[in-house]
Amino acid sequence: MASQNTDKKEPTACNIELFKLTAEHFRQDLREFWNRANFYLLINTGLFSAFLVVYPQLANNYPVIVVIVPTLGIAIALIWFFVLRGAYHWISQWREEVIRLSEALDKFKCYANIEKAGMQRIVESKPSKPVTDALAQLQKLGFDTQLLASTEYCKQKITETEHEKILTILETLSHSDATVRRRLARLSSIYPKHEEFMAKLSTMHTEALALTLKRLSFIAQTKVYLFWRNQSA
Repeated sequence: MASQNTDKKEPTACNIELFKLTAEHFRQDLREFWNRANFYLLINTGLFSAFLVVYPQLANNYPVIVVIVPTLGIAIALIWFFVLRGAYHWISQWREEVIRLSEALDKFKCYANIEKAGMQRIVESKPSKPVTDALAQLQKLGFDTQLLASTEYCKQKITETEHEKILTILETLSHSDATVRRRLARLSSIYPKHEEFMAKLSTMHTEALALTLKRLSFIAQTKVYLFWRNQSA
């Protein structure tokens, strides 16, 4: 009886693989966050330095430019602020998932104990009903929605499934939730129409379709907004 209880507590290979995928996505988002921040800092510092060098000449000959350039710099800084703030939400979401899996799979809870110190959940955003319905339809086709974040898994399942059935699910999703079109198909227009989405979808082969399903798994994640506080204060 004791050995059976021990076996139940042992994490399966599938759970370990899921934890690895989640942790890798967390690290990837974290790397991208700092790469973007460092890129912005480098570019903005270079432009600011160049502006200081030519400022005396501009002030005498082109006073309008002296006003326009700093205003443009402030506008770009605000845009980057919102971009990085959006990236932070994804980092918080993946951190929460890593903590949850760490609590379930690691009996010592090393990662969870460190990450949860001082963390307070403020609000939680759930995916839309059309997105959850699309995942349910994919499950009926044999997809494990917990593994959709793996491109290789999606490619394998797509080769075993009729493309038309997957496209029909995505078409229904596009009809019901227009907000997902741009992110799923990586369309250039800000508010793409259903026809644009379907046109891009029709050109997708196995790998591109696998990446689309991977992005769908990201959209389906529950977004958690966190507030960090110093407990020792």
